[in-house]
Amino acid sequence: MIIVVNISNKCIRISSIYPSDFDRSWYSQVGGKILAPMIIAMFLPQLFNLLLIPLKKCMIQVKAKSATFQKDLNKIFTPPELDISLRNAVAMNILFVSVFFSSGMPLLYIIAFLTLTGMYYSDKYIGKLLIHGIFLLYMAFSR
Repeated sequence: MIIVVNISNKCIRISSIYPSDFDRSWYSQVGGKILAPMIIAMFLPQLFNLLLIPLKKCMIQVKAKSATFQKDLNKIFTPPELDISLRNAVAMNILFVSVFFSSGMPLLYIIAFLTLTGMYYSDKYIGKLLIHGIFLLYMAFSR
């Protein structure tokens, strides 16, 4: 990045590659490349998490029938770790891109709001299922 900034304009015409201001050519060349991943990020991670939960429940029930030892059942019923650092990094990325480029594309405010709201509710739903699963595991094997 520093090398590209320090190259003189005579070697590579950087100004001819990208427009210098927010005009129609900026939206077609740069704005679309920013907006498309933001729209994908609005739906894909939350949809992926919410669709896999019923599938995981069915897989747990099938695997639990074939388990013979308590260690196998503990391994099956132990929920996966929630990678909170990755979720926070994604949220900060969405927030930063939205605030940084929103002067040229105000639609990013709406996309950021919907994305962060969807992340909150999907994490809340997944967390509730994980806590409920841990509680059931504790109640089932505490005797």
